[in-house]
Amino acid sequence: MAIEQSLPNAHRTLNALSHQGYTPQTAIADIVDNSIAAGASKVWISFKLQIDDSTLVYIADNGKGMDLSTLRSAMQIGSAADLANSTLSVYGMGMKAASMSFSRQFTVITRDDKGSAHFASWDLEAQKDNPWTIEIDVADEKKERLLNLFTEGGSGTVVVWDHADFKDVGAANKKTQKAASNFSVMEDVKTYLGMAFHRYISGEAKNSNSVSIFFNDEQLEPWNPVDPDFLSDNWKPVRDEFEIEIDFEGKKNSVPYSITTYVLKGKEESFDDPDTFARSKVGMKTQGIYPYREDRLLQYPTWLDVLSFHPDWNTLRVVLELDPKLDGVTRTDMKKSGLTLPVEMWENLREKLEYYSRSHRAQVKANKAKKRAAVDTSNLHKGSNIAINASLPDIEKPQVTVVDSNTMQVETYFGTSITELSQMDLSFTARDARIEPVDDLQGGVLFEPVLRGADQVILLNKSHPFYQKVYLALYQEPLAIRGLDFVFYSLAQAEWLTRTDRIKEQFHQMRQQMSNMLRSFVIDMDDPRDFDNEEDD
Repeated sequence: MAIEQSLPNAHRTLNALSHQGYTPQTAIADIVDNSIAAGASKVWISFKLQIDDSTLVYIADNGKGMDLSTLRSAMQIGSAADLANSTLSVYGMGMKAASMSFSRQFTVITRDDKGSAHFASWDLEAQKDNPWTIEIDVADEKKERLLNLFTEGGSGTVVVWDHADFKDVGAANKKTQKAASNFSVMEDVKTYLGMAFHRYISGEAKNSNSVSIFFNDEQLEPWNPVDPDFLSDNWKPVRDEFEIEIDFEGKKNSVPYSITTYVLKGKEESFDDPDTFARSKVGMKTQGIYPYREDRLLQYPTWLDVLSFHPDWNTLRVVLELDPKLDGVTRTDMKKSGLTLPVEMWENLREKLEYYSRSHRAQVKANKAKKRAAVDTSNLHKGSNIAINASLPDIEKPQVTVVDSNTMQVETYFGTSITELSQMDLSFTARDARIEPVDDLQGGVLFEPVLRGADQVILLNKSHPFYQKVYLALYQEPLAIRGLDFVFYSLAQAEWLTRTDRIKEQFHQMRQQMSNMLRSFVIDMDDPRDFDNEEDD
């Protein structure tokens, strides 16, 4: 039996490696991981736009750097596990794959605290003629000067992306490719780094000193998604701890993980600083599970298929703490931004989060109902009342005769109807009111026509779901309000013109059935967004 080496084609393999789904922000974050692992106290990221619309990128640090032998190993595809300075490294491929994703040629310049500066470069185009080769040597004066710019002659490392190409980044979601390649990419990188490394920037990471990260000389501020200033006073954070048994290095291990469930303040809650609500970034894009590994946020929040996104969860955030030993079972990818939960973890999280989300939703709905109840509807139908009164001279009306203080005789198309005046106190209404909201109506009907003397008034039930979810959703749309009011007034006016004593009860039943159907139609509708506890992105 012959055993032969089967080496992959270098050019094709490295091109495949460069298509791992990195974004500029996840790629740079992967290299910042190396800087933190190297003990850096400062990391610099620099974007310099070139004349050909490409970008020259530097990612530099003042960490312990590398000697020539370590540099050679670090540039190897699939570096040895013992090369990693911390468990921030997963597969030993991140720096190479991240750099190749946006630059056909990248260079690493480095110096430890004992020796000279060295450099090594990967050139993807050169792999066609010289497969699996890198250029590696003592750094020349220009490269050493670049390294010294950041390290002041001490140890450290600079990763250089020559002619980085960001033109197609997010182009489908941008107005122009140029917009996606310049300002928006830089803003995305800054935002992501401030979020992903916020524990390191603020000095809260357990196994690291604080790290200052600079982007084009701007020092980045940490953004903690569950900053204590953001948290609601009405919910105490809940921590749940779990264990999962895995095979690790040939042995069975019970590895812990945990979730902590937080609720943020909505815009109606009080803030010490008026800018705090804006900083909390409440919205659909920021709800979800925030997974951390070694105090590093792995990705933008999602619900990891545990829950579905919903406006009611906008103030709900969950922190998931993962041990690096779980990389295999969570299928953490080389970008450290892709995560899939195994069934046991998924079931544990789902059980807890479904319970918390139900509790949170009940609280949200109660808050919305309270806000809706406080809405001043006194002027909501003012435009309708003006328009109806102006049209009354041209609208056919039944002849109404007073029989006594409680009874009116109405002449309709089909005979005479005797109508008792409403016993409801209408003294709170204006004399020219034709549409009037009230707190409730008997039988829970949506609307009821009544006579105030000889004048017709339509009473609308504010507690009916149709009023709550449709009328109040349109309270800033006067034309829509007027249209609905005209429909109900016309229905009631047609009733007065056509009903007789014999069929009065049928009209009452018709209104009851209409009200029940409208209740059913809107029962699953979301509450009006104007009464959400938070803003939606």
